[in-house]
Amino acid sequence: MRPRHETQENLKQEQEVVNRVLKRLGEGWTESKLSDNDIDRIIYRDGKTKILLEVKCRTISTEALSNIGHPRFRGRWMISRMKWKKGIDKAKSLGIPFWFAVRFKDVDLILDTSIVSDSDMIIDMGGRHDRGEEKEGDVEKMYYVPLKLFQKI
Repeated sequence: MRPRHETQENLKQEQEVVNRVLKRLGEGWTESKLSDNDIDRIIYRDGKTKILLEVKCRTISTEALSNIGHPRFRGRWMISRMKWKKGIDKAKSLGIPFWFAVRFKDVDLILDTSIVSDSDMIIDMGGRHDRGEEKEGDVEKMYYVPLKLFQKI
């Protein structure tokens, strides 16, 4: 199992994003946190399971993301292919949608993965190189998803 790198500040920011998602959804929506190393949250409406939600907080702005790296990846958010597929599979088994909420330095965005087609994404290797964990899987196959598919929270 991969080590977790979330700090208390990361968890605080994640909860802020979850609260914004719930506010956007409106009255009657609640959430519960899932276990560690799983998808982050289940969102409920009137006690019924409605959405599976993964939350990510990034230390980069969307503007910077659009201007760094190889041109084919600019304007795209990178997410672990394994995390994406795990969320899709779990949501499918529950008969609910899988969403990502991402906090960037300049904006909080949300993505309903059901609107993303395979042709929208680029699949390539990627990940973190600053943790000394390359042998443990921190560099892996990634999906590069266009930011234009996200909506502001």
